[in-house]
Amino acid sequence: MKKILLSEILTAAVKTVPPRIPISEVLEQMASLRISCVVAIDAERRPLGIFTERDAVHLLDEQRDLDSLSMADVMSNQPFTAPSDIDFREAYRMLQERGFRHLMVVDGQGSLMGIVTEGDFLHHLDAGDLSEFKVAHKVMSRNIVTVDIDDTIADAISLMSKNRYSCVVVTREGLPHGILTERDVVRLAPIIDDLAGAPIGGMVRTPLVTIPPDTALPDAIRQMDQHNIRHLVVTENDQLLGLLTRHDLVKTLQGSYVNFLHETIQDQRRELFKLVQQRKLFKLHDAALAAADNAIAITDTQAVIQWANPAYSRLTGYTLEETIGSRLCELVVHDANEAKSCEKLWKNILDGKVWHGELANQRKDGTRYYVDITITPVQGESGAITHFIAVKQDITERKQSEEQLREAAAVMRNTHEGVLITDTTPSILAVNNAYTTITGYSADEIIGKNPSLLSAGRESKAFYQAMWKDIVKRGYWQGEVWNRRKNGECYPQLLTISTVYDDKQVPLRYIGVFSDITHIKENQARLEFMAHHDPLTQLPNRALIETLLQQELEQAHRHEHQVGVLFIDLDHFKPVNDSFGHLAGDELLCEVTKRLGTRLREGDTLGRLGGDEFILLLPMLTDPQDAAVAARDFIAALNEPFRLSGGHELFIGGSIGISLSPHDGDTVSELMKNADAAMYLAKESGRNQFSFYTRELNAGARNKLAQENDLRRAVQQGELLLHYQPKVDLRSGRIIGAEVLARWQLADGSRIPPAQFIPIAEKSGLIIDLGNWVIEQSCKQIRAWLDGGMRDFCIAINISARQFRTGNLDVLLSEACARHGIAAHYLEIELTESMLMQEPKRATETMHKLKLLGVNISLDDFGTGYSSLSYLSRFPINTLKIDQSFVRGVTTEPDDAEIATAIIGLAHRLKLRVVAEGVETAEQLAFMRANDCDELQGYYFSHALTADDFAKMMRSGKTLEGCAPSLFS
Repeated sequence: MKKILLSEILTAAVKTVPPRIPISEVLEQMASLRISCVVAIDAERRPLGIFTERDAVHLLDEQRDLDSLSMADVMSNQPFTAPSDIDFREAYRMLQERGFRHLMVVDGQGSLMGIVTEGDFLHHLDAGDLSEFKVAHKVMSRNIVTVDIDDTIADAISLMSKNRYSCVVVTREGLPHGILTERDVVRLAPIIDDLAGAPIGGMVRTPLVTIPPDTALPDAIRQMDQHNIRHLVVTENDQLLGLLTRHDLVKTLQGSYVNFLHETIQDQRRELFKLVQQRKLFKLHDAALAAADNAIAITDTQAVIQWANPAYSRLTGYTLEETIGSRLCELVVHDANEAKSCEKLWKNILDGKVWHGELANQRKDGTRYYVDITITPVQGESGAITHFIAVKQDITERKQSEEQLREAAAVMRNTHEGVLITDTTPSILAVNNAYTTITGYSADEIIGKNPSLLSAGRESKAFYQAMWKDIVKRGYWQGEVWNRRKNGECYPQLLTISTVYDDKQVPLRYIGVFSDITHIKENQARLEFMAHHDPLTQLPNRALIETLLQQELEQAHRHEHQVGVLFIDLDHFKPVNDSFGHLAGDELLCEVTKRLGTRLREGDTLGRLGGDEFILLLPMLTDPQDAAVAARDFIAALNEPFRLSGGHELFIGGSIGISLSPHDGDTVSELMKNADAAMYLAKESGRNQFSFYTRELNAGARNKLAQENDLRRAVQQGELLLHYQPKVDLRSGRIIGAEVLARWQLADGSRIPPAQFIPIAEKSGLIIDLGNWVIEQSCKQIRAWLDGGMRDFCIAINISARQFRTGNLDVLLSEACARHGIAAHYLEIELTESMLMQEPKRATETMHKLKLLGVNISLDDFGTGYSSLSYLSRFPINTLKIDQSFVRGVTTEPDDAEIATAIIGLAHRLKLRVVAEGVETAEQLAFMRANDCDELQGYYFSHALTADDFAKMMRSGKTLEGCAPSLFS
C-alpha cells in the first residue's frame, strides 16, 4: 500500500486570526467563507487554539453575549497537531483516538503549515474498501435527532449541542423535509438576533438531498461532492431510515485499513514461521523416510537402485546390501499377465509423468504379495529426468479382505432380509437391496445417515439404553422395534444387531439384519382383537369388558373415586328380527353402536354383551348424577328413529340399569349382576327409562334431573331475574356501578337461591346459556338506563369458567354491545383466579382481546386461590376484589386484616383499583377507608336491587357519607 504523507493532502489555505479578535467577527468570517474552523496563531504562526463549527453550536446553545467574547475566551486551547512527514493513515488513527475532526499540520519549528479534515481523509483512503460494505444502510447512523418544522432554531441548536450531533433533520408531518447543519448554525448566528423566537421552517436548507438505503457507498461520496455537502439523509418510501455522514464513511474506510495492516503483519509472521519450519523439516526428512512403513526406493534412469529404506527390505525380503546397486527388475518378479502394464508404466514415467497403480510381486522367498505403487520422475535443473522415486504400500491383506467382502456382498445382495452396516458413530456405511425394498430409501439417500432416521418414535429412551447396554456387554442384541418407511408408514421389525471387532477387540462395525414382520403382527393383532371384541359391532366383548372393569375398580380403590356400570337393553328389538330378518337386526345393532359412540365422554367404554344387550363403563365418577346424565343421553339417542338401508324407519328405545362402586359392590361380578337387576327394574317400570340399583339414588337422580329440566325451562321462558348490588366509591361516596346477580323466581313467587341452581347449571352445561342470557339482559338494561338519562356507571358480570374457556367471549360481548348500541366500557367482567390459572397463556390471550374491546376486567375472590404474583403482573386486569371471607374478619381476626391490607397495597403498586365485597358493618367500612381501599359493595350500603330500584337510588343521589346500614330492597 503506497505511503501518503500529510504534506501531500493538507489544505494550506487556513483562516488564521489573532487570539483577541471578537468572536462575532470570527462567526461572520466562517459564514462568509463557508469554512469549518478558524485557527488562532501567535507571531511565529504557531497554533494557539481552534474554533470549530461544533464550538459555535455549543456557544450559541449557552446563549452567551457574543459581543463581549473574544476568540481566546472560547477556542480549544490545546489544538491537536502532527508533523507533515507522517503517513496520513497513522495520523487518522491518532485523530480518531482523540475524537477530533481537524488536524493541524506543523513544521519542525511548530509553525502552522495547513490543516487536514475528514474530507481530505475520505478522498485519499482506498475507496475500494467500500466494496466490503457495498451499500449505505450498512454504515449509516440510525441515531438521528429530528425537530418539527414548527420548532425554533434554538430548539435545534440545543439538541445538536447536548447530543454532539453535526446536524438535525427537520420533519413536516412526520416526514423528512430539510436539514440544519453546524455550518447552517454558523451562517444564521450573525443574522438572527432572537434564536429562541426564530422558527426553523424559514431557515432550514431545502430541498433535502436523500438517498435510498441500497445506494453504493462510492455513489454516496459522489453525491456529497456534487452537492458540496457533508450529510446525506437515507429514506425509503419517504420514511426516515438513517443519516450517512462524511464521518461515517471515513470511519468505515479507516476500519478496513486497520484490517489490511493486521492481515499484512499476519502474512509476514506466517512466512517467517514457514521458513523456520522448513529448516526443521529438512532435518526430519531423512529420519521420516527411514522410519516410514511404506517401502521407498530411489533409482537412476536405468532403474538401478541408488537408495532404499528399511521398509523396502522388509517388504521384498532382500537386505539393503543386496538392494543398493541392483536393478529393480532383478528384485521384482511380476506375473506374466502384468508385462503389458509394466511396459505402459515405463513409457509413462520416461515421459515425465507420475504413475500410480497396483501390481502383484514375489518376495525373495517366492511368496506372493500385492503393492500399491507410485513412481515419480525427478527432474534436474535442465529439465531432464535424473531419478525415479518409487513408494510401495503392502496391500496384500486389503486384497484378501476385498475378496472376502465380495463374497459377503454377494450374500447381502441375495438375502431377503434387510442388512445395514454402520460404523461406531453410528453412521450407515452400506445397505443391501432388501433394505431399500423394505424401507423405501435408496442407498444414496441413507448412506452416511444415523439409523435413528428411520425410528418411528414408539420406543422410549430407556428401551434404547437397555438395547445398547446389551450390545456393549454381549456384542449382540435381538428384539422387535418399530421403524418408519420413507413414505411415513410405521412397521414392526425383527432386528438382530451384531458387533464386529478389530484384532484388539475394539468395536469396529455394527451389522443389523432385520425382517418386516408386519403381516405376522397383523395376524396376531387380528386374532387378539377377535378374541376380545364382538365380530359384528367391533365393540369390546364380555371378556374384555370384565378385564377393563377390574382395572378401573383397582384404580378407583387407589384414588377413592367411583365407577359406574350401565346395562343397556334395547326395547322392541325382537320384533325387528321377526319382521325384517336377522340381517336387518344386525344392521340395526351396528347403527345403535355408531349413535351411542357419539355420546361417549373421554375415558368411557362401550361394549356388547350379546344379542341386544350393551354395557357402558364410566370411570372416575365423583357424583352419581353423572351416571344419570349419561343414561338419559343414551335413552334420548335411542328414542330417535333409525333408518336402515332397506328404507325402513324403526323406533326402538332402551332400558338402562345403573350400579355404582363401591356402594353397589366392589367386584366385577357384583356390579354387573346389580346393573342387570336395575335394568330389569327399569323395564318393569315401563321401559324407555333408567333405574339405579339403589332406591335412594334413583330418587335423588330423578329429583336433580327434574331441577335441571325446570332450570332449562326457566332460562328459555324468562323466569330468571337480574338484580343489581350497588358499588360505591369510598372517596366520593358516590354509586359508580353495580354487580349483576341472577335470581330464579318460580311461578308461585318463591325463589331458588343461586347456591342451589348455579351448580346444576354448571354440571348440565346450562351455565353457557345462562351466561349468554345474563350478558344479553345486562346490555339491554344498560341501554334502557342510558335512554333514561343515567350516566357514569359500570355493570359487573360474573363469567363462568366454562363460558370463559369457549374462546368466543370477546365476540359474544362485542355483538351484544353492538345490538344494543352501548359502549364496551359500561361492562366489567369478573373472573376468578382458579379459572385463569388452568390455562394461563390462553387466558391472557382472551383477556387481551376483551381489553381491546374496552371491557374492564376484575379479578374476583383474590387471595383465596393461587395468588400468583408472577401471573398477576401479566394479566391485563383493572381491579382486584378482596374476598368477603377476609372482609368479614378484618376487625376481629388479625390475619384477615393483614391479608386485606397486603392486597390493597399490592394492588396499588400494580396501579389496580381494589373493591371490598361483603362490607356489612361500620367497623369494616372504617377499616377499608383507613387502608385506602377504592370501592365497596355489601349490605352496609345496600342489598341487591331490582333494575327500577337501582335506577331510583342512582337518581336520588344517595351517597355513602353518613348513611346507616340500608335495608332498601
